[in-house]
Amino acid sequence: MTPLEAALVYRSRGWAPIPLIPRGKNPSVHWRQFQNQPPLEDQIRTWFSDTPDSNIGVVMGAASGNLVAVDIDPRNGGSKSIRGLHLPPTFSTHTGGGGWHCVYQSPEPMPKRIGAFPGIDLLGQGAYAVMPPSLHPNGQPYEIVIDAEIEPAAAWIIEAMLPKELSPTTAPGLSNRSLEAGSRNSGLFSAACGFARGACTMCGGAGCRASSSNHLFKRVMALNLRRANPPLNKDEVWQIAENAWKWVRAKQQQISKPHGLLLT
Repeated sequence: MTPLEAALVYRSRGWAPIPLIPRGKNPSVHWRQFQNQPPLEDQIRTWFSDTPDSNIGVVMGAASGNLVAVDIDPRNGGSKSIRGLHLPPTFSTHTGGGGWHCVYQSPEPMPKRIGAFPGIDLLGQGAYAVMPPSLHPNGQPYEIVIDAEIEPAAAWIIEAMLPKELSPTTAPGLSNRSLEAGSRNSGLFSAACGFARGACTMCGGAGCRASSSNHLFKRVMALNLRRANPPLNKDEVWQIAENAWKWVRAKQQQISKPHGLLLT
């Protein structure tokens, strides 16, 4: 498959492919304009027709339907760090440098977390992942090892990517930092997870007993109006609350971890 053909396949999956320099990892175009919206097919055809041997990157985050990638580098301790961490089988590639990219979907655009663990980067909003059939600078190809539907990101991935100022392990709302454009969704989602796990002021200070996300929505909307600059609209906040509610409840209902990927 040529780089152009691969880029069009990635675009058909709802992802945002961009050209990288041949045998390199750096973009050959100004790619930041595609962080929230994918390029048009005509643009993709022009890029990869002009430079047929381009490598391919797929933009993570909002432009690709909230994709995140677990980037594992065994040379820097990634194989050791990933032991004991659940990796559900999903679309995965073997990198030309001997590592792996395991691609997942998050409930909201999550900020990248470079160096999240030794040898492991979590690629989200503001990052891209090099994809097959790219060639590593050493000449080795990137290859798809699992061609499957994208699975939801495991809980540890989401928690590691959440903004630390509003982590669900801390009391939500303690920070006075405003949520600017680019961090509003992930910040509110992080706070919503904390609200959903903690005491509910509308349930007398106990765990929330509401059968839907309505209590959570009210609390997140109040935080949105107080902290987001500018505030998100009602529909966006409702979706964030609904996503956080479902994610926290699903995690609470997990009895045991199923077997995940075995990376060798």
